[in-house]
Amino acid sequence: MKTKIVPVNRGSYYALEERSFTENKTDPNDNQLVRIVAHGFVPYLMWRMEQRPALKSLFMATNKGVTPTKEELFSSYFDFMFLSFDIQPDLPYRPTDEELKSMFRPIHASKELEEFAALPDDLKQEHRGIFNEYMSWINPSLDQAGEERKLSRRAQAIYIILLDHAGKGNYKGEKMKVKGFASQEWGLTEGEAQSVYNALHPIQYDKLDEIKKDYPQDYDVALSLFNKDFPEQKPPSN
Repeated sequence: MKTKIVPVNRGSYYALEERSFTENKTDPNDNQLVRIVAHGFVPYLMWRMEQRPALKSLFMATNKGVTPTKEELFSSYFDFMFLSFDIQPDLPYRPTDEELKSMFRPIHASKELEEFAALPDDLKQEHRGIFNEYMSWINPSLDQAGEERKLSRRAQAIYIILLDHAGKGNYKGEKMKVKGFASQEWGLTEGEAQSVYNALHPIQYDKLDEIKKDYPQDYDVALSLFNKDFPEQKPPSN
């Protein structure tokens, strides 16, 4: 049976659903729910992008005038989720909406991290950048795109090597794939993405122990970022 993963809006939540897929649209087995893959921000984002293809320009290095902005997109989803927040704190006064939102933010962030961890690896890779921005927007103290993401080109190259060793990608020798990933993940220009490939090329077949010995600072930064992005993954090894 063929299946496909589709984003859906169920009114009170957004989700990714795996559904059966047949060539014959009149087949009674077509479009049947197999499982719910995940809920949360990424399903919401994918659903919005299906409804409004112009949103895709938010992920491209263009100057196109697009609404909503990322902040408006983040705010609309956060407010949508806040409506389901029904925990009443034990306080001697009625908290304001802003106080309730402050209480909701860490709860919401924790749940979103769980939902993101449940995503298939390809969707994690595709949407990790915007998801980390959303996490940063929710609460700067939960920033997953902080100082560690200000990587040197060599640290970015080592991060890509770590992905290879962990089975999260296949970039060795693939110049266009490396540049495409660097552009998407870190918003780099063509020239900057080329610099990542230039840094990766001479070390791409080296053992991780050798890379760590030769470039300890860049390696530690790249590994720290990898561990944040894949907390469920064992650290890559030779």
